[in-house]
Amino acid sequence: MTDSAVLRRLWAVALFCAMAGGAGGCTPTANISWSPDGGQAAYFVPTGGKLLPGVGYLLDSSGKTTARLGPTFGSFAWSADSKTVYFGGYDNSPPATDLAQREWLVDPKAAPPPISDSSDGEYPPMVLCAWHDGAAEKLVSLGNRYVLFVQLSPDQKWLAVTAAARDKGDQWRFELFACSLATKTLHVISENCGMGACFTGPSRLAYAQADGPKTTGSIVEAELRETADHLDRIPLVDVLWDRTGCMAAVDDGLLFTTAGRVFPAKFSKAAADRPPNLYHYSRADGKLSTIAESTGDLFAVSPDGKRILYIKDTPGIDGSPDRRELAAINIDGTDGHMLSDISRYG
Repeated sequence: MTDSAVLRRLWAVALFCAMAGGAGGCTPTANISWSPDGGQAAYFVPTGGKLLPGVGYLLDSSGKTTARLGPTFGSFAWSADSKTVYFGGYDNSPPATDLAQREWLVDPKAAPPPISDSSDGEYPPMVLCAWHDGAAEKLVSLGNRYVLFVQLSPDQKWLAVTAAARDKGDQWRFELFACSLATKTLHVISENCGMGACFTGPSRLAYAQADGPKTTGSIVEAELRETADHLDRIPLVDVLWDRTGCMAAVDDGLLFTTAGRVFPAKFSKAAADRPPNLYHYSRADGKLSTIAESTGDLFAVSPDGKRILYIKDTPGIDGSPDRRELAAINIDGTDGHMLSDISRYG
């Protein structure tokens, strides 16, 4: 996973936190995503509009706005040649039925969770779009969901889409989709998963999968193959799937945040209420190491793969306020430094 992809994921997680916690609905933040060649960028401006809470634009390297992408939620993914940018846009002509293929689900015969409609104005229909050659092309419909983040696979064949949906019980759910860019087919990977997901290979996707209705689960890897009639999931490590907020692939394995606790995963209220920790999973021997404790959900790996930028979250004691600091640490968990107190920023 590239550094820019990690930063896009961090923004998406932060965006959802703001969205879920904001009074009266969504309070997304501004976002900018530069193309790999640095020649242009896609950026998002919150507007509080009725269709979606913001608008996307393109600008050139001098800062001049060159195009309007339209209503969106603000997450972007650039192609390697910097000629195409992918994003979730407002669907002004949504299809009558859900077009996503469900054969790759753990139980494809299970009834899909009921999704709230857009009658309250909070869940407008969205469509996965590709902007190139001066125009936006609609790829696939995503229904009444907020597209929180999109990520392009290293082989440029797949788009992973993390979306937030709300069921009839007014509960938030995260859903994970994979779109084949060759056939423009949308596949459902999970209808109830953790926020964290990342590509770990050309067409290999890792994400947090639930064990049925339980809060326990595991980070699994799945090889995406268009012609497959099912999706093989290889379990890597046990997690509380709904507390696994951020993932990043590294040379020797995987970094991820999840609720601070002991492994294997055992749910308890005390564990669920604790801040997350940052862990490293080694692909070679399956070893799990704690990189930093009480970190919050967010982190980013430096471009050279040697350092991690994260949030140190220290809960208050005896009524004192929580302390949140921007921190840096080596990839192996050594030489940690507190950089700045960011408690006042929420």
